Amino acid sequence: MAPRLWRSLADSSKGQNQTPDIPSEELMINRRSLPEKVSDHLLWWGGLSILPVLAAQGMKVRRNILRLPPAAPPFYGSSKGGDQDFYLYVTGESSAAGVGALTHSTALIGCLADRLSEALDVHVRWRAIGKNGIKAEELRRDILPATLLPALKDGRADLIVIALGVNDAKGVTSRKQWRRDVCGMISDIRLYSQSPIILAGLPPVQKFSALPSPLSKVLGARARLLDRDLASAAEQWQGVLHMPLSSELGVGNLALDGFHPSEKGYALWAENLAGGFLADFCSNLTEPLA
Repeated sequence: MAPRLWRSLADSSKGQNQTPDIPSEELMINRRSLPEKVSDHLLWWGGLSILPVLAAQGMKVRRNILRLPPAAPPFYGSSKGGDQDFYLYVTGESSAAGVGALTHSTALIGCLADRLSEALDVHVRWRAIGKNGIKAEELRRDILPATLLPALKDGRADLIVIALGVNDAKGVTSRKQWRRDVCGMISDIRLYSQSPIILAGLPPVQKFSALPSPLSKVLGARARLLDRDLASAAEQWQGVLHMPLSSELGVGNLALDGFHPSEKGYALWAENLAGGFLADFCSNLTEPLA
């Protein structure tokens, strides 16, 4: 992680003068108070003054961290419920790939499918489209056109969850690029489907036990900045919801690597996402899903 982190920090500062193709940060709606925003900005930019320390810590983490595989196939399945079919897609980085769980049935998508099936009395047909280590740019450019978008064109979706951002925080993707990629993904999806989209909030990176301080604090601040951009992006689109991740996903709910959610952590995260979906998209539901 360290060499990429080092180069990306420099690259992100070079890109600050590029013109974004979406509204600037100052014009976007956000949900954090001014003191919190200022604190995150100061912590992040202050981290640049100790770049050699962060790079050394990142290199040590990369050498020593336990490598966990993605959840075992299959990457699709169903959760038994009523006679009505409900189509669920979860796409993104390692959380969509189920790293930290043995199978997808006990990872984020399986837990979410079970919760929705129980709450709505529907037969949830789910598909996980995730790749460990992926950033938003690659997901939009390579993964979605080959997987999710053809599925939406040929079929149906009742809920799409996008879960990513930790790798963009680690790799220090510029925030202009991050916003461009996120809004671009939503735009691409909207060409084929008007189904609800949930932008899953970034996890509390500062609580990852695999990361030492001050690296954890600096990356945690960066993750919160990117998460605020997710909230702002959601405000621009009808049928798009940003769901902040509960702070309960702490050390006790992490996998053995101290970096990814455990199966218990995925269950808590799924409960959080399901609650947001049911409250925001299903509160006025008066008839069965089409």
